[in-house]
Amino acid sequence: MILYKILYIKLFVLAISISFLSLIIYCSEPYGVGVDVSFEMIDSIKKVSVVAEKYDEDTSYFCLLAPSRISSFEQCHLSRVMTVKNTKIGDLQVGGYPLLQTLQWENEDFSTPQWRPQGICKFKSANGTNFMIVSWYGRQEAANDHKGARITIINSDTKNYVHLLLVQNACNIASDSLLFRLPLASSKRYSQLDGFAPVPVHAGGIVCASPYLFVADTKLGIRVFNLNKIYRTTSFTLSDRCGIDDEGIHGFEFEYIIPEVAYYKISGAAPYSYLFLEEANGRKHLWTGQYLKSGVPFLSRFTIDNSGLIDENKLAEIFVPLDEQGKTIPCAQGFAIYNEICFISRSGAASKNGTTSRLVQFALDERATQTRLWPHGSESLFYNQDQNSVWSLTEFENNRFLFCVKLL
Repeated sequence: MILYKILYIKLFVLAISISFLSLIIYCSEPYGVGVDVSFEMIDSIKKVSVVAEKYDEDTSYFCLLAPSRISSFEQCHLSRVMTVKNTKIGDLQVGGYPLLQTLQWENEDFSTPQWRPQGICKFKSANGTNFMIVSWYGRQEAANDHKGARITIINSDTKNYVHLLLVQNACNIASDSLLFRLPLASSKRYSQLDGFAPVPVHAGGIVCASPYLFVADTKLGIRVFNLNKIYRTTSFTLSDRCGIDDEGIHGFEFEYIIPEVAYYKISGAAPYSYLFLEEANGRKHLWTGQYLKSGVPFLSRFTIDNSGLIDENKLAEIFVPLDEQGKTIPCAQGFAIYNEICFISRSGAASKNGTTSRLVQFALDERATQTRLWPHGSESLFYNQDQNSVWSLTEFENNRFLFCVKLL
């Protein structure tokens, strides 16, 4: 391993030290292009001005929502159910890993072009119920980006699920264009009311550091939601309204909403494409990563404190992974780590057996040991310590699954 400690920058909420980790990931690149990393590039990274700020949301609008608050996911009506498949189905290429389980959405969610799933994580409620959480983004190509992002909570035992809309303070619309990035034509598709607004982000990765849910925001940094603050809408038949009016609480067609409670605004480190929560030896670390087709994408590791938020007093390391030729790794979709064994899911490889995705395994301080086929359209990763397994999900219509493989 070659480790370059090149940068310590004092941030408003955290300090970052930048280092480089040499990896090997082999894949041909039809549309993702790795680049050679030179000392000139390292010098240019040193000159990047990185500034991060954490804001707590003005929670005054929570008072308006208070009568509709419910205390836990158990009180949500999980009206839909996933189909459990215990064998390989469709075009899932899992590269020889034992496939433990495949879950298929109900037909509407399996085929809809309006939403695409991205991130996946787990959550245990205060009552001990295990849930999986999946993030989706509303697609501009399907005239649905005005609804922003949603999450799905799935009961791990029953496989019942429900969608919830992510919302933020409506004051953010006027205060900062990074907080509410929506084309004018898209904003005209619905009636924006007072109180709260949708969160128009890609939601490429999510992690849960109970009770907080971190959601990747490609340009801003990280959005933060409290999973203990869930609210029921008054009417979910009026799909063209968002906010509060005299008729009640509206979140498009959603029965439940989760308001944003804070966010991390980071300049000079975009894009923030995916997230992973590492839990080891009683400590928690938040990893973030970048999806880039070229250039120098990197991984960042932050410390999570006992409250579940980023520890402002700890340094965060940044690693740049390289392939066997010393080139960077483009088109990374997800990352996972356990016992210093790392995995990267990526797209942009040469098509083989119907997939352009790969899963790469390597030790944190060593070069990669293997690269395997991975299901086409795969996104984020999440490690299940109980089964020594990895969960992931595919995003494209009519080939949209959650799946779990046993690690070897």
